[in-house]
Amino acid sequence: MNSPFQTKKKRRDKQIIKRLKQGIVCQEIASCLGISRQTVMLVSRRVGIKRKQESEVILQRNNNITNALRQKLPIREIAAQFGVTEHTVRRISKKAGLKKGLKLEEILQRRKKIITGLRQGMRLKEIVKRYKITRHSILKIAQQEGIKINPRREEILKRNKEIIIAFNKGLYYKEIAAQFNLTMESIRVICKRVGLRRKLDREEILQRNTQIINAIKQGDSSKEIATRFNLSTSWIFKIRQETGVIKN
Repeated sequence: MNSPFQTKKKRRDKQIIKRLKQGIVCQEIASCLGISRQTVMLVSRRVGIKRKQESEVILQRNNNITNALRQKLPIREIAAQFGVTEHTVRRISKKAGLKKGLKLEEILQRRKKIITGLRQGMRLKEIVKRYKITRHSILKIAQQEGIKINPRREEILKRNKEIIIAFNKGLYYKEIAAQFNLTMESIRVICKRVGLRRKLDREEILQRNTQIINAIKQGDSSKEIATRFNLSTSWIFKIRQETGVIKN
């Protein structure tokens, strides 16, 4: 009696042989059946199917791709049509000598479209995808035409300056975050960029600890004290242990 693994293997081998006889490429069979290319090649060797058939199929496919490129179809469409990557399509076009740059008229038309898109408020990602142009070249066009891509940039810079002023005044991250409707992490990042870091003096630490001890003696919970002084509950518990006032 054959084991279930052997029966599965036999079925798979039959499917591989069937597809090989049809003239399908090893890579396509592998991706279709969810196996490696190596296993497909081993089966083809075992059965005695020569790889010349595969090379003929590849040549036919490459010819069809070159014809599609001559028809000026987009590379993405050709790749999807023939089940190959965009890189292989570019490689075939390079070999066939079809890699040509755009004409001056086409470049100018594309430039006009990009400018109109930027003025309408299109995103950079959309322009990159639609016109197949790099982000750097779009920014260059915008700079030449005097188009502001991010009009909120000045507002963000002003806000960041105000955050830095608030930090220098001695406000905590939590207070600044609540004031400017931001997260504590974003406040930390803004301060880190400028090189600011919260460092309390010895006197300030002593004052804070005395205030915490008074709050503990009044009977406030660790969570309340932690939120008030922007500290962790474990730090409050440490102070409790040091002072000897532990929560009942």
